[in-house]
Amino acid sequence: MAGYDKYTKLLLHCDSSPFFDSALGKVVTVNGNLTLTSSPQVSAGFGDFADTGTGYFSFSTSTDFEFDANDFTVDLWAQMAAYPGSGYSKTFYSYGEHVTGGTFFDIQIAANGTITMTNYNGSGYMYQLQTTATFPLAQWNHIAGVRNGNNLYLFLNGSLVNGASGTYAGSYFPTGQTPIFGFGASLDVGFVGYLDELRISNGIARWNAPFTSSTSEYKATNKYPFPPFNPTF
Repeated sequence: MAGYDKYTKLLLHCDSSPFFDSALGKVVTVNGNLTLTSSPQVSAGFGDFADTGTGYFSFSTSTDFEFDANDFTVDLWAQMAAYPGSGYSKTFYSYGEHVTGGTFFDIQIAANGTITMTNYNGSGYMYQLQTTATFPLAQWNHIAGVRNGNNLYLFLNGSLVNGASGTYAGSYFPTGQTPIFGFGASLDVGFVGYLDELRISNGIARWNAPFTSSTSEYKATNKYPFPPFNPTF
């Protein structure tokens, strides 16, 4: 599926520092200890960043990140050496704080190594998908959370056998929150590991069936070339 097109609202290759958004030039705020590294990496041409548990990327709130009833895709590559401790989680992506009474959408890894995708309205779950298989440690893995119409998918390395699926016919989604890669809140102990090729797409379901995850950087389509921009950090 195309790497950058009119549906791409954020795309971080993580292959240079300072980090920047290759989609629309959104301002990237680097918090805590994030380190650019070239090893390990997904494949030749990839960079990535290492997080020791104190660092994360954040961005200004925008309706670009509010999916409502739209199709959407949030996908990324990740590598970790260990699961969170008992009773804790680590967050790949969050929009809103994962706290009691909070409103949030997030993709996390639980203490048992399963991946979850959750939409919570402050008093109840709109949906929560959880993979059937655990996240393989000490290797790169591709995670994709997708909505296609009323169908929801959570792919792990392109698989739904290891992933999860469900349905949601509603349009609720948190508003006015801070988008963050690498941290959430509450029982989040801080992501420790590597992340790469972080992409948010609003208005498109990039996958609705099992697929082979690309190990190349996402590139612009001819119809939607990368826009010129002067990022601010």
